[in-house]
Amino acid sequence: MVHRALARQAPENTRPAITMCIADELEWVEIDVRLSKDGIHVLAHDDQLDGKTNGRGRVSDSTVEQLHALDAGSWFARRYANTRLLTLAQALEIAKGRINLYLDCKQADPEKLVADVRAAGMTRKETAGIAWFSIAGSRLKPVMRRLSHDEVLLPPGLIFGRVESAKCRTSSRHRV
Repeated sequence: MVHRALARQAPENTRPAITMCIADELEWVEIDVRLSKDGIHVLAHDDQLDGKTNGRGRVSDSTVEQLHALDAGSWFARRYANTRLLTLAQALEIAKGRINLYLDCKQADPEKLVADVRAAGMTRKETAGIAWFSIAGSRLKPVMRRLSHDEVLLPPGLIFGRVESAKCRTSSRHRV
């Protein structure tokens, strides 16, 4: 499992980091999920925007529109200038059928999280799957119990893989 989507090779939790994981045929990528001010799930490890973007303040104090205006790549390297923060929906679209996602839910709305995953069509029938972990795991459990057996969601902390291990390898150039 790759922490924050190859965070040593590209800005953490961003499109370039996730697509590098896919290109290197890695099996799992861990991404961090938080809520924006307007209730949209976005990818961000830290609660503060300072240091990982050109913004200031808390992720939860900014709307998605404000978050999308931020540069989340220049702090890492000049070639990543103008890299934008992703919504969970965008990350699901990138990953669908290509890589498994492990969602570390730092701050999430359980009902909306389930709706986001369902809307993306990320079911067990897809090539790639999803697992979750949450500091607030007890809040997620009742919501997830209502899901059908055919859906991708599992109790917090459980992981399952849908990508065939034979097709996946750990890239020698990355610490995983």
